[in-house]
Amino acid sequence: MRKELLWLDRITIYRENVKLLDSLSMHLFVGEILGLIPINAQGLEELLDLIKYNGPIRYGYVWFFERVVNDYRWKRSTANPVAVIEKRSRLIGSMSVTDNIFVVRGGMKKYLINDGVLSDQLERLCEGLDISIPPHEPVERLPFFTRWLVELLKAVVAGARLIIIRDVSNVASPVDLSRIHRVIRYYASLGLSFLYVCNHHEEVFPLCNRTVLMEDGKILKTLRADQMNNDLMCRFPQGFVFFINKDAPRQTTDKRRAEKPVLELRNLYRETIQDLSLSLFAGECLILLDLDNSLLSPFLALCRDKKTPEKGSIRIAGRSFSKARRLFAFIDEKPTRSNLFADMSYLDNLCFLADDRLPFFWTKRRYLRSIRREYLPLIGPVIDAPSLAGLSLHDLYELVYHRILLQKPRLVVCVQPFAGIDFYQRLRIIQLINLIRQRGIAVLILAVSLSDSLQVADRLLVVKNGRVVREIARQTFSSLDSVHISKE
Repeated sequence: MRKELLWLDRITIYRENVKLLDSLSMHLFVGEILGLIPINAQGLEELLDLIKYNGPIRYGYVWFFERVVNDYRWKRSTANPVAVIEKRSRLIGSMSVTDNIFVVRGGMKKYLINDGVLSDQLERLCEGLDISIPPHEPVERLPFFTRWLVELLKAVVAGARLIIIRDVSNVASPVDLSRIHRVIRYYASLGLSFLYVCNHHEEVFPLCNRTVLMEDGKILKTLRADQMNNDLMCRFPQGFVFFINKDAPRQTTDKRRAEKPVLELRNLYRETIQDLSLSLFAGECLILLDLDNSLLSPFLALCRDKKTPEKGSIRIAGRSFSKARRLFAFIDEKPTRSNLFADMSYLDNLCFLADDRLPFFWTKRRYLRSIRREYLPLIGPVIDAPSLAGLSLHDLYELVYHRILLQKPRLVVCVQPFAGIDFYQRLRIIQLINLIRQRGIAVLILAVSLSDSLQVADRLLVVKNGRVVREIARQTFSSLDSVHISKE
């Protein structure tokens, strides 16, 4: 008989008179890998915080190891043996691996630290994994997978009984993701429990023992191993299971490819980028899938920081990169934080780059009034907001993409556009990217996971060690997954 680790019983939480969790009940057993798919973001943060800390709740009970640790009558806050591993690392980058794992943690009471003893302990921890970690290397110098493993080992040493893994595929390459899954299965076999939070059932199902679907602060359904398949997921909200339409995005692509490319990279070298060449045409969407995190960082440095390549050339619409700054737009991974100005009005944010096309734009208010009339039916009354404070995430993403439509660049570079957003927002971004493509704008997506990018792409270029190792046409997208690609 399986031993129960965690039981959330009819949990109800309000914040400022808004119900965020609504009679939520969930079980998790010792040694189990439980998947959690949040269809929307309502209540997710509150749920994870409640699992970590026994904070106030409106109604319900929290059980850990068959003992009540929290209920609606208690007013004290205590911590549970839970660790969270997500994109933001909790390690100290300048300190060594052994110091992060054994020294910087609660319960460490020694005053004299023996580096040799700590190195031996690290070696014993890694024996079952068949992985070697340099004990004295500063964490900030480690590759992503090793750094992630150090954070997991730190949680194990600190006595965590439940590890929450959150959106790891947003930052892990397919190669690293398969290694992470192997480590999770190993520790689950030793009795450690995992809550795997992810937006994509294709990633969750092969790994997890059970999966729960959450929407509007409720658990919609708990799926057993024999229920975790696409046939059952098709019964949920329209579009939850995507099917690739092989021809839809290609309606005008073949015609446009007879024209000159919008983006040309020729024999590009910079840091870990090695001899990268590609062409991208008007209205076409191309994914650069970075298998081993060798491409993303140096390529972003070229785009953001206006760095020049060590060798090779970048041309946009026939112009050199340095003379084509206004011909391309950049959408960051978190565009609502980095691409917008919170103190400016919605309309001013929307028109921020309009003076590139209309000289003296800001001195002629009739231009603003004209744009407001044009976009009011598309955006709604929120276009009159005096600032971005208090606007929903949906409104902010609409602003980011409609500004691109108003700017009308020749090329848009998107960094992992589907990372960290809920199911409904992903559907809307797919629609907005397709709208951008219909306007004849080329779209380049930089990604470390397939996510939903295949829905809008015409081609996929797989990059490993800074080089293109495979080009995949849309006709074969339906047979792809990250595991197969990672074996390239």
